[in-house]
Amino acid sequence: MGLQILRAACALNGAILAVLPFLLSGVRFTPSPTRSWTTRDLRPAAALYGIALLLALPGLRESFQVDEWRCLLEYIRHGPLVIVTRSIGDNHHLYSLLAWPFVKLFGPAEWALRLPAIVLGPLGPALLYALLRRDHNPGKAFLAALPLAASPFLVACSHEGRAYAVLFPALLGLCLLQRNALTGSLRAWIGFIALGIAAVYLHLFASMAVAGLAAAAFLRPEGRTRDGRVRNIAAFLLIAGVSLLLYAPVLAKFFEYSEVIHALSRDRGTLSVITEGFVLPLSPFWAIPFALTFVAGAVSLRRPTPEAAACLAAATLQIAVAELSASDQAARLYAPALVLAWPVIGAALVRLPRGTLLVAGLMLLTLAADVSYFRQGRRKYREAVAELGRLRRPGESLALFFDCRPMNAYLKEPAEVIPAGVLASQPPDWFMIVDENQIRAPQASAILDRDYEAAFRLPSARGTVLGYRRKRR
Repeated sequence: MGLQILRAACALNGAILAVLPFLLSGVRFTPSPTRSWTTRDLRPAAALYGIALLLALPGLRESFQVDEWRCLLEYIRHGPLVIVTRSIGDNHHLYSLLAWPFVKLFGPAEWALRLPAIVLGPLGPALLYALLRRDHNPGKAFLAALPLAASPFLVACSHEGRAYAVLFPALLGLCLLQRNALTGSLRAWIGFIALGIAAVYLHLFASMAVAGLAAAAFLRPEGRTRDGRVRNIAAFLLIAGVSLLLYAPVLAKFFEYSEVIHALSRDRGTLSVITEGFVLPLSPFWAIPFALTFVAGAVSLRRPTPEAAACLAAATLQIAVAELSASDQAARLYAPALVLAWPVIGAALVRLPRGTLLVAGLMLLTLAADVSYFRQGRRKYREAVAELGRLRRPGESLALFFDCRPMNAYLKEPAEVIPAGVLASQPPDWFMIVDENQIRAPQASAILDRDYEAAFRLPSARGTVLGYRRKRR
């Protein structure tokens, strides 16, 4: 099936390239408009980048998390060929390719894996400022982009070695390029295509966001002209064709994986998972004012900017598809929609009454959430290894259960990852588990309660790492 998909992708791209000259015949492209930013524009953008970067830096050396460690172990360390040809749900192909040279050069350190995310993620607020700056003065645009720089979602993603942080500059960059691409700037049109392919290759579900932006282009004045429609359709066809070709080697495996996930979670409501650890690593209270501002921006602005209207339409499509997916991974499907919500929020902040006070309130809430997150952090595998080394006697055996696998990055010995049933016949002296997996595995809980005692616990926002020592008879 994989070879058939590859052949179909090659045929589709051949057809697109064949029809493209006829589609674009008579459509004029012009040199890019020259608009050099002054210091008045560059300073606010640089300040927003600096704020987002400084808020994310404290998490750079936190312990590897499960998805990061699995991605590093199964993909990145094997090099580009394996990255582009192997896939289940954990391989964000373009991010893995971006991280590979740093891991190759500096070794499997946390900061090396996370370097692309922490450098590129903070570009999101700067690009949001540039987007808002088109229609508003620098002061208003800066204030409206400021809450994004302190968003716990952006901060948390910026020190995670995954694709989510890089989606911010990719998708907001698409929003920024779209107007000039539709009006005929050749450089912007090529940049829009390249960034669209990059966004989809960062994360497969970003394809819904790109499709939403392409559909929403017909709502814009520039996209309703004949030439604008043709440029938009041609750009979308190229993005879709090249993206399909890039994913062709792994789509068959991805479909198999998706069918399994869908079968396991058919009856589970999907919107509810947005409050779980991936999207909102803290209590979801902080999202309420953002949601209210988003709604206010969507319904109260009688004449929203084309960017806000396009992003609103694209985010709506993204959420609708995520809802229909009924997938256990649905929270991940919302990530592009959460990025696209920001131009709508920004449009509301610059035009709603008392917008400055609203910005201040959002900043206080997000900063408080960030401080709480930094205090609690992610699962503390490095600290668990230190505690284990302090309490464990020489020669005592150790086993890990599922989510404790990143501990192997910090242990000086390999530790077996075993299912709960194995404990009955081969009980180790020490057993490591994350609290949420203990709840989901009643068999493991029964064995632990009967044969083990809790030696230490390390709580965090993502789950408590527990160390159990076998009871001495």
